[in-house]
Amino acid sequence: MRYRRFAPCLGVVTPLILTACGGGGGGSVALPPNAGQPGALPPQAAIPSAPAPDEYETAEYARSYGLKAVGAAAAYRAGGTGRGVAVAVIDSGVDIDHPDLAGAVDPASRDLTARAAPTADDQAGHGTRVAGVIAARRNDVGTHGLAYESRILALRVDDPANAVPRATYLQSDIAAATRYAVANGARIVNYSLGSPDGITGDFVASMAAAAAADRVIVAAAGNAGGAEPIYPARLAPDPRFARHLIAVGAVDENNAIADFSNRAGSARDNYLVAPGEAVATTDVGGGTVTVSGTSFAAPHVAGAAAVLMQAAPHLTGAQVAALLLGTATDLGEPGTDAVYGRGLLNLGAALRPQGAATVPTGAAVADGGAPLAGTALALGPAFGDALSGGALSGAVFLDGYGRAYAADLDRRVAPRPVGGGLAAWLAPAEEARAGAAPLAGGALSLSLAAPAADRFALRAPDAPAPAPRASAAFAAGGVEAAVQRGLGLEGRFGLAPSEAAGAGLAGGGTFDGPLLGLVAGGDGLALAGDLGAGWRLSVGAAAAEDGEAGWDRSAAVAELSRGWAPRGRAGLQIGALSERGSVLGGSAEGALAFGDRVGTAFATAFASVPVTGSLSLFGSATYGLTDVGGAGGGLLGGFSAIGSAAFGGGAAIDNLWAGGDRLSLAVSRPLRVESGSAELTLPVGRTLDGAIVSERRRVGLAPSGGEIDIEAAYSLPLAAGESLELGAVGRLQPGHDADAAPQAELGLRYRRRF
Repeated sequence: MRYRRFAPCLGVVTPLILTACGGGGGGSVALPPNAGQPGALPPQAAIPSAPAPDEYETAEYARSYGLKAVGAAAAYRAGGTGRGVAVAVIDSGVDIDHPDLAGAVDPASRDLTARAAPTADDQAGHGTRVAGVIAARRNDVGTHGLAYESRILALRVDDPANAVPRATYLQSDIAAATRYAVANGARIVNYSLGSPDGITGDFVASMAAAAAADRVIVAAAGNAGGAEPIYPARLAPDPRFARHLIAVGAVDENNAIADFSNRAGSARDNYLVAPGEAVATTDVGGGTVTVSGTSFAAPHVAGAAAVLMQAAPHLTGAQVAALLLGTATDLGEPGTDAVYGRGLLNLGAALRPQGAATVPTGAAVADGGAPLAGTALALGPAFGDALSGGALSGAVFLDGYGRAYAADLDRRVAPRPVGGGLAAWLAPAEEARAGAAPLAGGALSLSLAAPAADRFALRAPDAPAPAPRASAAFAAGGVEAAVQRGLGLEGRFGLAPSEAAGAGLAGGGTFDGPLLGLVAGGDGLALAGDLGAGWRLSVGAAAAEDGEAGWDRSAAVAELSRGWAPRGRAGLQIGALSERGSVLGGSAEGALAFGDRVGTAFATAFASVPVTGSLSLFGSATYGLTDVGGAGGGLLGGFSAIGSAAFGGGAAIDNLWAGGDRLSLAVSRPLRVESGSAELTLPVGRTLDGAIVSERRRVGLAPSGGEIDIEAAYSLPLAAGESLELGAVGRLQPGHDADAAPQAELGLRYRRRF
């Protein structure tokens, strides 16, 4: 049964009296004392981004459809229960002995009328029903309030001259109660009462003072089915209250506007609807009752405000009101309209992140940070699974209202695989070569290649075609100069493919320079000269960049080698690699970005030694030392020197089963970080005064395992220019991950040269 529609006040001068915006009810069930109360989050903790298992949609929860309608369970899973937030219910008092409100009534509750025997104990029943929608305790009996751990500051203002249960209220008492609520710590003021004829200046002044004190004011729209809310709800657009006063209309279980509810009208920008028809709540004298009226829609909004304030205590009242209005579910005509205003209260949405998501990188919220969407760390292959396994767990990001949420930054750290492997071997580049042609006393050679990956990649119609790779070399008098585009220094230093017997199927550049490989896609210049007696000196430089990814790399190298008959050669090279925006091939953005230029010094020793006429041995080893430099203003800083190493060796046998065939076997470990650490300053929460709560963690940068690649290759020449080749690769602890399962690859290819 619904309350009677609002009627003009009788018996006293109208401007001085308001009536309750609700009525009637039926059915009661006895309830036991309040039971267990789930814990709430401390002020500086994060609102979880991922909900816990659904433990809140109990039978008690289901008895009030209003809880589900506004998304209350999502709020509870995120830790929002309203614990400790005081809501002033300015009404007919509250049943202080109701078992479902045990522990909910603030000791400062008062009777602010001129009653002969003042008491906050409710006689009319209206205040008890309003309070139950907000704060009835969760105890597995009956139903519970939206903010079931909030506190009710019950301020009794029903006129002593009026008989119950039809309560009316003197506006002077309401004004006094409003001031009392502000003075006694209520952050939310609920008015489930009103008048169609305006309110007194004293009442308006008390509301203005509450708004100035940053209180959220919630007012029922009234039950006359009119186009405009009653007062004080109609004052919601008034500049004195526009950022703090919310007018509330009622909808039924189907989210249709109740026929008795006053519509949004001129208050549409500050008007919400909430469940207000057949709402289950606490009844005076114990038990539950089903009631209807905007009186019971308004406390849904008041309870939602309490949940927001408890989940994020730093929020101002104006921010809470803006959140509730801005996250409402649109009903009726698209957008804000004259019936539903901003729409249906959606507490679940209000607790979700709103506005820009930022990872704080300073000591205070005001210091700003980096966009969460742009925060990522792609570790170079040498790091393997470093920084995995929860190194960044517990981090938070802030939404546009400064609320802290679990950021799950671990998911934004991804290792890069070594790459290449048999996929690149099976699809080699298309290459055109011009043989050494006599030119000005020397010889000129040219080559042009299209990367295999480019030939098979799908590109958008307007995407530029990848640049071809090209090389030009001029040799004269024992000196050779080479210029390479898209190849870096590839093929110019370390073991040549023929000397390494084709090893390197696994990728990673172990035999031809793993650190020089980081500029393989750039442009290079190399000079080499014979020194006599088999000695040769080579120097080179290369640079590569990716403007879109925000990194650039350059390298310089010098190599001294000596060759001897018939196929022997050994050498030593030293070099330096410079990176901006990356470390050892990894890249980072946002809060995890590397800010300063990173330098790596490295040395490589290599040899290819013939043992017999058909058997040769080969090997290579590289060690690098990386200086990361400053922190760059992000979360990662305080880097120690990073040591990295790669090594490998193998054997090749020619003419094993047929003339011109070759079998090669190799074992290698691709570049791996051997030592190094960094300091991680991880934001884990915020305080009420805006300070960022951080944890400093020293994190190791070496991976848990060490990848070992075992490879075999067999080449069988067929007719002229044709060959059949078989390749196999096995990986132990792939990706330098000690827990990774072994991998194996097998490939067969046919080649024909034109």
